[in-house]
Amino acid sequence: MPIMTRVQRKLVVDTALRLVSEGCHFVNGGRGDTPGNADTPLFKPKDSVSLATLNFTAASPMVQAAKSWKENAVCEGRWGKVGGTTLSKSSSALSKYLKDVKGMAKAGPQAALPPMSGSSTGHLLTPRTVDGKIVLGESCIGRRHFDCVDLVNYCYSIALGKGGDNPWQFSLGQYKDKRAGKTSEAKRINLNAGDIVLKGARHSGIVYKRSDGKWRVVEAPSGYDGLVDSPFFDGEWDQRVRVSFYPK
Repeated sequence: MPIMTRVQRKLVVDTALRLVSEGCHFVNGGRGDTPGNADTPLFKPKDSVSLATLNFTAASPMVQAAKSWKENAVCEGRWGKVGGTTLSKSSSALSKYLKDVKGMAKAGPQAALPPMSGSSTGHLLTPRTVDGKIVLGESCIGRRHFDCVDLVNYCYSIALGKGGDNPWQFSLGQYKDKRAGKTSEAKRINLNAGDIVLKGARHSGIVYKRSDGKWRVVEAPSGYDGLVDSPFFDGEWDQRVRVSFYPK
């Protein structure tokens, strides 16, 4: 088994930070795909997200929203980060928008539909129904989608040259049960860049140290936020996984 090198650990971190800068979305079951494009290095299903079927009813709208293979989860379009909001089904603005785009949808693909609104920072916001609420979130067109564990798996697959039929792919439970590396308490004193940190078998992230000496964690916590780069606090994490050796 090869030893994981410092260069590979740096690539894990660099990949995670690049994905944050891309503005990737969170959806349960997302394995790094953009909707309709099987572009993840991970294993089946190759196309882990697709565009949800258009729906123009005010009670349950769905426009340019990604849907995951896992429990048909719908992406929230990181609406909290990009200035989105929740909507009422009685909203006159929503009804007008749905009426306008319903006619347009007959003439072209979803990607050609205009957003319901745009933010000052250029994010295109479209309505979708998520867990019974109507959310005005960022369009999922052209965005990669992850959940917390497959963000980790994706970054390690890139760094270790894994993919296709030989990906780096583990569950949160497998990480927790030491099936993917050595583990210890998640404290700053024993961390390395690229280490995986866990909250039991519920959540995961990738840690790194900034040039100012402060530790950070890259994670995919929610559809409200998408992927984020946040301060690392010891007390919020209870386990660290360090991959020292890996199978060819």
